[in-house]
Amino acid sequence: MSNTLEDRLYAFEDLSTSEEERYELQDGILVPVKNASYSHNRIRSNLVVMLGTFLMGKTCRLLGPDFPVSLFYGREDVPAEYKRMVNPDILVVCDPGKLDEKSCKGVPDFVIEILSPSNRENDEVRKFALYEKAGVREYWMVYPELRQVRICVREDDRYNVIRIYREEDKVPVSVLPGCVIDLAQAFGDL
Repeated sequence: MSNTLEDRLYAFEDLSTSEEERYELQDGILVPVKNASYSHNRIRSNLVVMLGTFLMGKTCRLLGPDFPVSLFYGREDVPAEYKRMVNPDILVVCDPGKLDEKSCKGVPDFVIEILSPSNRENDEVRKFALYEKAGVREYWMVYPELRQVRICVREDDRYNVIRIYREEDKVPVSVLPGCVIDLAQAFGDL
């Protein structure tokens, strides 16, 4: 009887160094998503704490990278090549009817992707176009090594890059009135 893949047993060390733990569906092809670095995880954790604190008691829901999103779920007006499943680093959904126990079926209101050299092109080009086409109202691209955030807000069916914010800035979240993110806290002690 065979054990696992390649007829061998795997140890924790094999998994912890693996770069292909998660997948996204792009044009019907499973695309591996690499494990996040320490700085990526710290920034994501800091942002989750700040957003989670703001959203306590509100109808919008905060979710993370292990919660898949089917952006064009149920839309008949979208060509097949746009029907994709993504796993944003952070997403906020203000219509709880889009959520079930397994995924978000429809467009989140707010998405944050934390970029690394291995995913930069995917997040800046492919996902930018995908989120814009789907109708994600606000998209943040976080650059850990630069300690900057590029913010795109959807207006007239397109993204307008509002500006690039730096570590010393406090950034309002346009889709969450009253929510302001202190980037010095987001980038923290890196």
